[in-house]
Amino acid sequence: MAGMRMNTVLLKTAVRVWLMEILVSGFNFFVLMDLVYEPRWGALAAHQIGMSSRIVYISIFAYLLLSLSFSMKLIFEKVLTLMESRRLFRT
Repeated sequence: MAGMRMNTVLLKTAVRVWLMEILVSGFNFFVLMDLVYEPRWGALAAHQIGMSSRIVYISIFAYLLLSLSFSMKLIFEKVLTLMESRRLFRT
């Protein structure tokens, strides 16, 4: 385990995505399920609609997290390559 580096950029991005998911889930549950869907279609239908929409937006957040981590990896590799090339020219 010694020498393993943590990907702090990915960790920060994952925490941001997790916090956004908490905000969207709270809005989905307290506003949409309780105030919109339940009075119109009942508790069971409100729960089914709310959980189905939760599956959809969690899948979207997961896709965005993966695409951001891949683009961050490419940027990180380009920066490292640039730093190594500058180091070679300075010596």
